[in-house]
Amino acid sequence: MFPWKAVAFDIADLLAPVQQQHPLDAFWNHCSAAGAPPSASTRRRPLTAPLNLAALAEQQALTWAPEQWQQLQQCSAEWLAAGACRGDAAQLLAALQQADIRWGLCSNASVLDSALVDCLPQQPDAMVWSFAEGVLKPAPQMYQQLCRRLDVAEHELLWLGSRWKEDVEGPRRLGIRSLQLDRSGKLRSDDALHSLAELIKRLG
Repeated sequence: MFPWKAVAFDIADLLAPVQQQHPLDAFWNHCSAAGAPPSASTRRRPLTAPLNLAALAEQQALTWAPEQWQQLQQCSAEWLAAGACRGDAAQLLAALQQADIRWGLCSNASVLDSALVDCLPQQPDAMVWSFAEGVLKPAPQMYQQLCRRLDVAEHELLWLGSRWKEDVEGPRRLGIRSLQLDRSGKLRSDDALHSLAELIKRLG
């Protein structure tokens, strides 16, 4: 019997790599070309505050020609259109639904990234985004907030993710069971999965 009541993911681990340029990268490139290259803290700003591109442009106090803004909007539309769910993720989400196991998303993400949820075959039972919480994983409140929204205790949640610090080490500090997703197949450990579909066997 599956020993957890819910499973958590980072949205990036459910999606196939998007080949198109990220709209934020295009935005920062414009800032650099205009003589205002963003600092590391500036780049983090849309990850810890609910800022869309228009709000960012206002904060940066940069002038955009109409054609430049149109190009940025087109970049955003193409980037979103290129989003797609990975095959192993779709299999696992369907299996979780059939087993009546809740699942949630917890990601260091901007408002733009959160729109990629629409690329998934089904909607999560709970979502926690860094731009809404004002902090980034591995801040404990990110994991705690997801537990609250999924209505589970820490020991009742299984965390799956590819980033060691954010998706393995951080949850474990709170007593959350976590497994590292390594699609490269290089990691050989009981704590590693090489495909999300591998978890389906444990659901039975």
